[in-house]
Amino acid sequence: MLPRRRLLSIVAIVGVAAILAAGCGGSDEPAASATEEWADGFCGAITTWTDTISATADDLADTSALSVDSFTSALEDAVDATKALVDDIEALGAPDTESADEAAQAIDDAATALSDDIDELEQGLENAGGGLAGLLGQVSTITATLSSMSTTISGLFSTLEQIDTSAELQDAFENAEACQPIVGTS
Repeated sequence: MLPRRRLLSIVAIVGVAAILAAGCGGSDEPAASATEEWADGFCGAITTWTDTISATADDLADTSALSVDSFTSALEDAVDATKALVDDIEALGAPDTESADEAAQAIDDAATALSDDIDELEQGLENAGGGLAGLLGQVSTITATLSSMSTTISGLFSTLEQIDTSAELQDAFENAEACQPIVGTS
């Protein structure tokens, strides 16, 4: 049996070690809220889509460099990116906020509008008839559809801001890492 003094010393050392261990390895930053995690996923999806749509718009803007293949590829990229965006925002569901039901409706409305725009892009590609002249004839329709998509996304952000009476989403958008490039641009 250990002498009492030695036993107390061991207990004190173990106690201090436990306190020190509890303070190590953690982060000084608080864990992200569910709403902040939602905002991070939402903004990440928007950023990925925006990057693709911007590249598509750039590709279509320079008609002197367009070929049937580059036009078709750019359009397919826009369609695929928009389908992924719709899937991503639908999978996220509504944010965990007081206005979750209204947010869910706004997200559903935006997803429907984007899906309609996807149909419009695919129809534009079909209407082009496979030739460069036909494709160039569809450029204005396609760029208008891409513009409509951007308006839908901007409108979604505006709607989310309007229904967010308790500023839960605003705080989440400001704190979510993926939202930093777009905060204030909606």
